[in-house]
Amino acid sequence: MVLDRAAPAVGARPPSMVEVSHVSTLLEMVKAGLGIGVVPQLAMPLDAATVLRAVPLKGAPITRTLGVIRRGGRVLAPPAQHFYDMLKDAVGKQK
Repeated sequence: MVLDRAAPAVGARPPSMVEVSHVSTLLEMVKAGLGIGVVPQLAMPLDAATVLRAVPLKGAPITRTLGVIRRGGRVLAPPAQHFYDMLKDAVGKQK
């Protein structure tokens, strides 16, 4: 879905694509030689012995929407509430 939105901006679309639900599945498919994948940098294994290589993408920026979830009907612990408030403040300043 993220690539579907980014492809028109760079004028390209691969001839075939497979979408997986889990990043770990994609990493294993790439390790098996089934193609290439696009993952967030944080998803790359830290193991120096991995056969995977990260190459930064250039061109149109790819963004994702992230959200904060919390359990309803419960009061957050003070450190969690402080972090939640900091996130809300940071987002409010970006609008």
